[in-house]
This record gives sequence, C-alpha cells and structure tokens, in this order.
Amino acid sequence: MKRSAWMTLALALALALALALAAGACSGDRNGQEASFTEVPQGEWDALVGQLTTARDLDEAVAATREILARGGVATRDGERELVAARPPAASFSVSPRQVEHMAMEARARGVRARLEVAEFAHMLASFGWEFPNARSRGDATQPNPDIEDGYTQERRSGRQRERMQARESARKAEEDAYKVWQASVTDAPNARHDAARARIDAANKALRAASGADSKAAARVEVEAARVELAAARDAARAARETLRERQEARERERDAVRESQRMEDLYARKIGPEYGAGEDFQVALERWAQAAAKDPEADASFVPLFITGMARLQDPPVDLADPQRRALGRSGSDLPVKGAGPRSGQTRLSLLEMQLIIAAFDRNAGTAADKALTAAFHDAVDGKAEAVSAALAQAHRVVTIASLQPAVPLDLDVEPVKVHRPVGEELRVRFAADADDSVRGSASLHWRLLAGAPAHAIWSLADNDGFRLEGGSGQSAAPDKGYVVDVRQEEAHHGSQARGYVTARTAAEDEDAPSLEQWKEVAHRGFQRSAQELIAMMDAQPPPRGFQRSPEELLATADDPSRGFQRSAEELAIEAGWLREMSMPRAYASIEVEYHCANPTTIHLSVTDPVADGRGDGGDACTYTFETREAFEQWREANAY
Repeated sequence: MKRSAWMTLALALALALALALAAGACSGDRNGQEASFTEVPQGEWDALVGQLTTARDLDEAVAATREILARGGVATRDGERELVAARPPAASFSVSPRQVEHMAMEARARGVRARLEVAEFAHMLASFGWEFPNARSRGDATQPNPDIEDGYTQERRSGRQRERMQARESARKAEEDAYKVWQASVTDAPNARHDAARARIDAANKALRAASGADSKAAARVEVEAARVELAAARDAARAARETLRERQEARERERDAVRESQRMEDLYARKIGPEYGAGEDFQVALERWAQAAAKDPEADASFVPLFITGMARLQDPPVDLADPQRRALGRSGSDLPVKGAGPRSGQTRLSLLEMQLIIAAFDRNAGTAADKALTAAFHDAVDGKAEAVSAALAQAHRVVTIASLQPAVPLDLDVEPVKVHRPVGEELRVRFAADADDSVRGSASLHWRLLAGAPAHAIWSLADNDGFRLEGGSGQSAAPDKGYVVDVRQEEAHHGSQARGYVTARTAAEDEDAPSLEQWKEVAHRGFQRSAQELIAMMDAQPPPRGFQRSPEELLATADDPSRGFQRSAEELAIEAGWLREMSMPRAYASIEVEYHCANPTTIHLSVTDPVADGRGDGGDACTYTFETREAFEQWREANAY
C-alpha cells in the first residue's frame, strides 16, 4: 500500500475509535466498548491452544506443538524419518524433535514468555530487505517512549556516552604514546650506531690523508676498511630497523582499522537491532487483517494459523486481540474500565518461536500459488509488490529462528507486586519486578531490562532507585539476576474525573556471561548462511548436551569438514544477522501491573495516527489526552461528553 493509502486507513480507524469513545467509555457506558469485540468462532485452534498452554507435562505440550506445526504446513522429522506429516500445502522446511521441544517449552508459558515483539520481528524482516511503507528511512531501531527516564537518568546516560568517548580517546592516546616509545627503542640504537660509524669513517679518511709514512698510511687504510665495514653493518641495522618500523606501521594501521570497524559495528548493532514501530505497525495491521479474514472463513485450512496466533495473543499478559484492532488490549478480567495509554500495539503484541515459525511457513507454503488468499490480501500492501525481497528476508529470518529454536531456553520467570494499583495521590508508590531463574543463570548471567508499556504516563524508572544497574543503548538497563527492577508509579493530583486503566509492562532477557560475542555470532551467521536449515538441524542434533542455556559458536556449527559454499556477505549484513541471533537467543520473561486512574480534564488534541492515550495526572499536570484527526471530530466528541 502506498503511504497515503495506509494513512487514510489509519485515519479512518482513529476517527472510528474516537466516535466509539464518544459513545462508550467517556459517556459513562463502560459496556459500550466491550460490545464492539469481534468474536472469533470456536474451533480446533482453540482446542490446540488449550492443549498446549494447559499441558500437564512437556510430553503433552510437545504432542500439541507437533500437531499445530503440522496444521501450519510444517512436518516434524527425525533425520530421514517423518514423525508427523504436514498438512498440504507443505512448507519447504521441516523441524526436528529438539526444535519442537524447545518451542513447546516456551509456548506453553505463553502468558509471560515470548521471544520478540511484533515491532522487533518486523524490524528484523525490514533489516533483511523487506521494505515496509511506514518504516523509518534509515531503518534504525526506535523506542516507544524517548522520555521514559527522568532527568537524572538521562544525564547519567549522557555521562556514560561521554565516558565512552573519553575512554576511546584515552586508549588512542595511550596507544600513540606506547608506539612512540617502541619506535624509539627500535630506531634510536641503529641510528646512533650509524652516526658513530659515519663519524668513524670520516675520522679514518682524515687520518689517512694526514699520514706521511708507509706504516702510518697502512694502519690508516686498515682503520678506513674497518670503519667501512662497520658503516655497512650500521646501515644494514638501520635498514632492518626501518623495515621493522614499516611492518609495525602496517600492522598498526590494520589494528586501527579493526578498532574502527569494531566501533562501527557496535554502533550499527545498537541502531539496527530492536523495535521499529513504523514497520511494526504495518506488520501489526496485516496480522489483524489476516485474523479478521480468518474469523469470517474459519473452516478454511489456511485460517488455522491466524486463528491460532489470535488465540495465543489473547493469553499473554496483558492480552491483545488481533481480531479487534480498535482495542489495544482486552485487559484482565474483573474490570469494565476502558484500557487506554498502552503504547504502540506492535510493541504490545508478542510472538513466540512457534508463532514466528508458523508465520514464515504461511508465506513459504503458499509461495507462487496464492492459495492463502487471506494472507495475500492482508500483506498485499505491506509487501508492496517486492516479492523477491520479501522471500529473501523471510528465508534469512527463518535461519535466525532455526538457530534460536535449536538452543534450549533457560526457565526464566518475572514476578511483580502489587498486580493492581490505583494511582497514588500525595504519596509515592514503588513497585518491584523480581526475576526468578534456575541455577544456570544465577551468578553467571546479566538480565537486560526494559519498560515496554505504561511509561512515562504511568511509571518512571530511575537509576537512582536501582543500585547495581548499568545503562544500555535506547531505554534499556542491565543488572545481575538478584537485582530487582524498581519503578515509581506516577501520582495523580486528585481522584476525580472519568476512570480508566492502563498497564505497566516490564521485560527481562537473560544473557549468559559466556555467551558468544558479536564477532563470534557473525561467524555463526556466516557459516549458517552457507547451509540450509536442514543441515543446521542435522549438525546441531549431533552435538553433545549443551552447557547452561547458551552454546558456543563452535558447538553451534561444529562439523568435520568446512566447505566454503555460497557467496560472501558484507560486514554490515553479517553484523545485523549476528545482532538478531544474539537478541533471539536470550530467553525473555514479562510481567505487568494494572494501573487504575482518572482522566481529570481530557481536552488535549493530538493530530497523529495513534490510538487515544490517557495520561491522567490530573488538573495540575498534562491533561488526559485523546487523539483526533480533525477539529470537527474533537468538537463532536466534546459536545457529546459534556466537556
């Protein structure tokens, strides 16, 4: 879809949402919004969602996962033996028992586990060549809330950046000083020897000219010859020193180039890996269209995957309903308050390895046949006719998903109390998220933390209240597993006005201290690119049991021979794929608190294509905000709701 067409659709959705708010939540009829939900009919997808997520043991979860994959066109194979056949049309790839087990372990805890948010999955596809209409022109990752931190934390982050630049400059100066010392040690002695030899031969020649007798001339000639020999030796020593210096200078330039390249790759990784909400919202809209089309034709074989993914999204906390794009989240049961201010929808919707595998397979099994008309129609505008680039991006994403699913994820859980809060008035409210992992993580890993939703409208993270944390790029932080993640819930001026609720969602991802570096992951990406997914599976299944929850690159791709096949990829391509490999190889856990608050004065207009955002800081702060595309729509809403 062209940008203008997509914007038109988004404007229409936003206006429809504004009218729904006018008729429902802000008029006091809280059940008005609840009635607008698109009901997904019951079917086999519901039964399999239940079998997977309520399985009594891993064997039951694996059996359900095999059947789900088969319904999505993906067979389960153990070497040459087919364990579960794929429903036709079959995808061109299959999965191994080990992959199925790891996908089942993650998916059965779907409420609090996942591997990527939709905005991240879409950005990965975009970084592999899939062009989305509304992606940023530079393709850099973005954060949903640039002001997620307070001024103190922002200053500390700026200070960290200054310290990094100062450290680089100090390292450069130290290397320069050390080089000058080494240069002097190499050249000073040969130069001094050459100067002495030159002076000696000059003196010998002078003595020869001054000699008058035969004996004195003979002695002078001997000295001249000895001085010439010494001068030749001194010249050879000086020449050898210059050659040593030249070789060291060449090596030094290579080392400097390597340092600059490493720094460039670090910067590239920081920019390219993470969520990008332009591409994410494009992909989210396509997923929603796919789910809605499937709900209208649930008996079609191709409808199983989008309906299954819809069912899984409804189980996450807080839940997301792909069948109803007018709601950010269903919200937890037990409250009829409207949900507002949840952040970008593509940042709320999470995908497990299983769901990503099914999405990739849906494209693969229908390649060139257009058998899945709903999929074709849903993604037609996002694909924008560049089928070859899309196919290449999906193939590259499939390699990343394959490698990630061949590694066992460590059990990682995230708890938070209180689960439900009211905005405080006149007092502070501090909430602590606590991670729980097995012994393979404790003491040997770092946890990467991030607030995904509810900030800064509902909660603020501060370095001052989180001892032992390190700042990362964007809005992330990291700490040891025993450190809780403390956030402050923002206060209201007073409890008056219409009520609403929002969610503050924290995510943590575990990274082993022995995890591969970016350079090592680049080698994995390079070698993985030279092999098919089936070769990767065969090699990894032949490996001994892994240590911890990460494998070294040598274990990942060990093989008796190392044929060099395929073509070389650029350093940028390898760095980007290596970054996504690193990102997807870290198990994640999620937890949310529900915040109930008041919209004290909802009169602010925002002319942007987003859902309404309620701030709720009362009359003394920013007003509770809603989004309207025109002044007329705002005036109609205000008149209808007596504001």
